[in-house]
Amino acid sequence: MEDHGTSFENAHHEHGYCATGPGHFVLGSGLHPGPVGIIGNNWYDRIQKKDVYCVEDPDANALDIPAHQVSYDKVAATSYGDWLKAVSPETKVYGVSCKDRASIMMSGKNPDLAIWYNWKGSFTTTDYYTDTIPAWLSDFNNNLNILSYRDQFGRTM
Repeated sequence: MEDHGTSFENAHHEHGYCATGPGHFVLGSGLHPGPVGIIGNNWYDRIQKKDVYCVEDPDANALDIPAHQVSYDKVAATSYGDWLKAVSPETKVYGVSCKDRASIMMSGKNPDLAIWYNWKGSFTTTDYYTDTIPAWLSDFNNNLNILSYRDQFGRTM
């Protein structure tokens, strides 16, 4: 990066609110978040008369590992991963993160899999992405030994 990278010394965002949900969307798509419905991590929806989460999806269900009802379904745009798969169908797109919104926003509408840490000791996903938790993910979770990641104050990630 130092030898061949580019420095943008006068760069700016063309949106005012730089929360992580919209930021992950911008990084995953290159598009402005507001016009496609990503106006923050959470916002009040006047039609539903409730607060909504940027990747909330009441139709997505947790599998055998606890997860919230989340997916990319309500985002009105595609991402780099979707464009890569459209050009080259054999492309594999995976989203992996500690946050559901990061994995989901970065991997797009049709990834091979999006997984995230559920803060209960496992990586998980919803039925939007797969019908069952893959065996390799169950094995990984079983061998994760999350307690080994505790810091000196006894907290986990």
